[in-house]
Amino acid sequence: MIQIALIFLKAVWRILKFFLAFIEKLGRFAVGLLVFPILLAGLFFGITGLFALYDQPSSGFSSAQVAKETVLLIELNGRIVEQADYPKGPFLSRQLLQERAQDIQVRDIVRLTDALVKDSRVDDIVLDLSGFEGGSLVSLRQVGQQLQRLKDAGKTVLVWGLYFGQAQYYLASHASKVYLHPKGVLALEGLGQRPFYFGAALTRLGIEPNLIRAGQYKDAGEPLVRASASKESLAASQRLLDDLWRVFSADIARSRAIEPQQLDGFINDLPRLSEGQAFNPAQYALEAGLVDGLLAPDEFEAQLEKTNRVDDELQEVIQVHWLDYLQLQPEPRFKEGVAIVVAQGAIFDGDESVDGVGGLATIALLREARRKKGVKALVIRVDSPGGSVVGSELIRREIEVTRQMGIPVVASMAGMAASGGYWIAAGADAIVADESTITGSIGVFALFPSASKVLDKLDINTDGYTTHWLRGAYDPRRPLDPRLKGILQASVNQIYDDFIGQVSLARNLSKERVDQLAQGQVWTGGQAHQRGLVDQLGGLEKAVELAAQKAGLDQGFDVTYVEPSEPAWSALLSDVLRSVRAVVSSPPEWQSLQKLLNIQVSDIRWLLGLASPSAVPVQAVQAHCLCSSDLF
Repeated sequence: MIQIALIFLKAVWRILKFFLAFIEKLGRFAVGLLVFPILLAGLFFGITGLFALYDQPSSGFSSAQVAKETVLLIELNGRIVEQADYPKGPFLSRQLLQERAQDIQVRDIVRLTDALVKDSRVDDIVLDLSGFEGGSLVSLRQVGQQLQRLKDAGKTVLVWGLYFGQAQYYLASHASKVYLHPKGVLALEGLGQRPFYFGAALTRLGIEPNLIRAGQYKDAGEPLVRASASKESLAASQRLLDDLWRVFSADIARSRAIEPQQLDGFINDLPRLSEGQAFNPAQYALEAGLVDGLLAPDEFEAQLEKTNRVDDELQEVIQVHWLDYLQLQPEPRFKEGVAIVVAQGAIFDGDESVDGVGGLATIALLREARRKKGVKALVIRVDSPGGSVVGSELIRREIEVTRQMGIPVVASMAGMAASGGYWIAAGADAIVADESTITGSIGVFALFPSASKVLDKLDINTDGYTTHWLRGAYDPRRPLDPRLKGILQASVNQIYDDFIGQVSLARNLSKERVDQLAQGQVWTGGQAHQRGLVDQLGGLEKAVELAAQKAGLDQGFDVTYVEPSEPAWSALLSDVLRSVRAVVSSPPEWQSLQKLLNIQVSDIRWLLGLASPSAVPVQAVQAHCLCSSDLF
């Protein structure tokens, strides 16, 4: 039936688009005012009817109340993010999307925890990680901290699984008890990155990438010009990944009351223990102290039934889904305090607000935050690998203007604030990063691919007349003009000098010292703090507290997020269409390809923008890390 609903929604949307285009072309404003509300009303009531058909209570639970001894189910399907792109209400998240991945906002987990620690009706919490797709180590740590808060408040957090990957097990390790199926697997494998290197293939095809860069370690374009990693890139990766694994293993060890070295032994001893004998992965995990028991599903359910209410009709434990529970909580009110603006994804110049950070769009959000009544300080939450130099500078400058107006701004680094992401953060009064944030990558590059040799192989030529040499000098069908290449190199050098100059002023370091720390080198938050690139280590909460302190706010101040807003009718259509897109346009094969290529949707859009026929030389100069914080 869901497929029928989707077909209906798509058909209604096509009809609506047709009428909108028709009205726009005719320019009949009066007719538009009459017809559009009728169409919108029809769409609204049609969707509402569909929602009524399929919106059934989950697990025998009525959202009207939460009874004593009810189990709370935290079912995490999808990735943890700072800010979601589409809604997560009970209907859209579980009925329409069903088992499809969805974005899980960290702030929602925090709000859930805030309510649960004060709720005596819920004692047991079940964490379902079967559909969990991970996130950055920073986001994993934030959720792990909330699970610890629940345990500290006397709640019992239980998790059972058939399979635990690294990201899943990180969260599972923070539970009170971890159970694995007797035939299940706990798969720890360490960290690593092995991107494709296309240099030799592109040479064979006749494509010249024309990579221009400033920064010895700026390896963002290396896969396009080399057949293997450079020694500088390998050295930087080793330093970064070893430190991230140290944080990852130390967190798990602390939660499980074991030594970090035991995780290394769990991985390294596998060949010896399994050689020439029967090997049970689940038993191995139990003996290593990484899980508390091996249980079949019915045995796990039987344990829950001992301490929680059982529905007489369904003969199962009464559960409430965490999204249903969250909807019962009052929305936080804002009177006076700190506003948070999220910059998540690759950076563009313009108005992008979904799957990327638009320079102009973020300026608008910062200005809206400044104008919001009661806002005394700002936190910009950066989770970006960088991108457009112009977009990065637009945002940095607006942060500077905000500070000049007497409103303190603190930059809070999430999973990644690298290259252009660091450029943004450098404009703030202070920078707070997690120990596992991926940051730095202070460097610049330009990419101007030329396919002229491909055309030569096909005996295809271009010819014609231009009034000036620059017209067509960046035509990818022709070799890159040496004069333009010289201009681009000079531009890259100048932007790099501006970059380290901005960092020098912001961090009170000499340009020479910044240049030593820059050169495109990537650091963890802990390493950046040791080198003076970050003021304090901590999460978003610490950044908010610091911003409030700088603004002279008393305890008990409020916090609000300032997000892109849409008219009600536009938001309704966007919500429905994004949900439909998640169902019909995000097959597992695409998700696997993304993981294989180690690239995100916003990065793909960014790359396509560089390859656009309308791109101009200034757009080719980028402050992008082309790296991922999703390493688990």
